[in-house]
Amino acid sequence: MIVFRLHGNIDNRRPGGDNGYSWPWNMNKRESCHCHAFTLIELVVVITVIAILAALLLPALARSKINAQQVDCLSNVRQLAAAGLMYMADNDRCLDYYSIVQGSLWMGLVTPFGVTDKALLCPTAPNPQLLPLNNTFGTADLAWIWGENVTLPLTGSYGFNGWLYSFGGNPPPFPMAVNDLFSRPSSVQQPSRTPLFFDEIWADTWPMETDSAAHDLYTGKPNLGGGRGMGCCTLLRHGGKTATSSYPFPLNGQIQALPGAINLGLADGHVELSPLRNLWNYYWHLNWNPALLKGS
Repeated sequence: MIVFRLHGNIDNRRPGGDNGYSWPWNMNKRESCHCHAFTLIELVVVITVIAILAALLLPALARSKINAQQVDCLSNVRQLAAAGLMYMADNDRCLDYYSIVQGSLWMGLVTPFGVTDKALLCPTAPNPQLLPLNNTFGTADLAWIWGENVTLPLTGSYGFNGWLYSFGGNPPPFPMAVNDLFSRPSSVQQPSRTPLFFDEIWADTWPMETDSAAHDLYTGKPNLGGGRGMGCCTLLRHGGKTATSSYPFPLNGQIQALPGAINLGLADGHVELSPLRNLWNYYWHLNWNPALLKGS
């Protein structure tokens, strides 16, 4: 006869145990948790590592954002250039100075060719929070506002080369060198070097060889005498840095010392990022003379 002997008291039973019994090795056993807290030194080390990683990653993330905005802007300029060229091909003339389509400038002419309101805005220079009802110049990081003869203000971050306007055989409504106008699209002799659309603080401008750069690369204002020339597009908007406040450029400063870049859409349809110092190397009007270039 085989006899099984239980160690312990048979009354030490608990629900859920094997056969309803508590075995001796489980009797009155206390489970304990030994928790290990961080020491101050360990905590400082962890925080330091996180700070170093953030310092390494944040500039890379910022550069990625800048590059993405620059690419989006280039796409917008490409759309504008394509629309402008289609308009000129369909009408066999340059863009009308004053559009009766929307009571605007070129903005009312390019919309039928697929240009949306979004394409008028550079991601680096969006709309201001409050839209005034009057004409307002933009800056390196804000769009301009066109509020003249329109129901709702039009906004944009790009400008048009005024030398490519058509005045319908009428004299321009303001003093200018009419002989420098491109009379027809076919009069553009160097389309790959003639800008159509580009980053600017206003909707259009008429650059000249002797123009100075803006005295402030944030506001885009010319050095001397006012007027809308090369100063309106010498903006610190692309090229690795965007001005977000006043960024003075010395009076009579050397053009080769200009920082930054803008995007250009050319008369042959291609687009490119141009350093500001190279803007004088394009052929902005019909009789552009490199011998007269500022600083040459």
